[in-house]
Amino acid sequence: MDGFRCEGPRREGSVVKGVAAQNSPRRLQVDRTILSNAVSFFGATAATATLGFAYSFFADRLFGKDAFGLAQAGVSAMMLLGGLGLLGLTTLLVGELPRARTQPGRLITAALAVSGLAGALLGWLFCFLAPLVSPELGSLVASPLGKLLFTLGVILTTVTQVFDYAMVGLLRSNLQLWRNILASSVRVGALWLAVFYQGPLQIVALLVVSTWTLGHIVSLVLLGAALRARGERVWWRPDWSAMRDLKAAALSHHALNISWQAPSWVFPLLVTAFLGASFNASFYVAWMMFFLVFKVTESLTTVLYAVNAADTSLLAQKMRFTLKTSLALTVLASLVVLPVAPFALGLFGETYAQEATGALRLLVLGVLALIVKMHFLAVSQVQRRIARATRYMAAGAVLEIVLAALGVTWGGMTGLALGIVIAQVIEAAVMAPTVLGALRGQPRLATAS
Repeated sequence: MDGFRCEGPRREGSVVKGVAAQNSPRRLQVDRTILSNAVSFFGATAATATLGFAYSFFADRLFGKDAFGLAQAGVSAMMLLGGLGLLGLTTLLVGELPRARTQPGRLITAALAVSGLAGALLGWLFCFLAPLVSPELGSLVASPLGKLLFTLGVILTTVTQVFDYAMVGLLRSNLQLWRNILASSVRVGALWLAVFYQGPLQIVALLVVSTWTLGHIVSLVLLGAALRARGERVWWRPDWSAMRDLKAAALSHHALNISWQAPSWVFPLLVTAFLGASFNASFYVAWMMFFLVFKVTESLTTVLYAVNAADTSLLAQKMRFTLKTSLALTVLASLVVLPVAPFALGLFGETYAQEATGALRLLVLGVLALIVKMHFLAVSQVQRRIARATRYMAAGAVLEIVLAALGVTWGGMTGLALGIVIAQVIEAAVMAPTVLGALRGQPRLATAS
């Protein structure tokens, strides 16, 4: 059996045509495709978050808030560098795999190699710049072993993200779901091995960071073994020619991805720099809870892009489905999270609830604005208006970071969250006309807005 096959009504020969808009069974099939893959994509985050809460709880209890906060600052730095090392290959694969002229596995293998190399260079460079960012982060990677483990973590962060998005592009999101469950489970288990080491704070924090790397390694190995056992091919000769042809498109996607994702990587560093690593532990737990609510919309819009990448005729129709679904599920999730925020944070300790309850509530309310922002992103990707979307997202990112920095100096963690939400509301107001134009099936209006 060939590995990395594309499933769902999208590829040449089985692409959903515009006439399907008049065919109710076909519409239902595409709706089910969107929903099932979005559920798997979101399920990976839900499982990661659930196990992540257990991970955070045990890490705080086993190693103390200072070591856990420093470790999370290190993980945030890995996520930032991993995002920079993606080079736009995540969303590029989501859009290109449905139209791939060669075997998808060859393009995926090339993308994994390129992103891994970029992650290695960025991770190693950061090890020497970390003391300039934060003395605490500098202490984490001061030793040769620290540099090696941190760089390996960045490499695997980039590679696993490219793999996960490639599975979404193939409409095989169930594979990335199981990989994330495996990775998170291994991290929780590895904590109990790290607890036997008693040493300096920096070494303990480095061991906690390394559990993330170990989770990535084990999940990839086990998933690969499972696919091989089913007779699926898991390794392909890289298609370097196709990668060269897509270089310009990848850089465009990279600029777009960085412009909207960078703030989420910077916020933990702002907390660490202005408030300290201990506060970052509280912020991390609050951010995970917020991110779980936000991921509902991101999952739906990512699959919306994948389904419409090869045929845009059903964009408006599918957008109605994803908008209604994301709004309903976000409101439902918010009604649960807002009242239980103090209790949920308090499970980790009284200081967690004291420091992060206000921030969590504000961030969750801001998800309503993010529904508009993420649909703007999906519309721009489907219509291939990447440069214009990048300008909007970059301006929004600068606004979010500036207002967050002003907020954290004025009101601590709650002030940071307030600054973020104000920026997101402004962005949603600017981007709403484009979303409404695409929703009405008027791409020219969407472009001019």
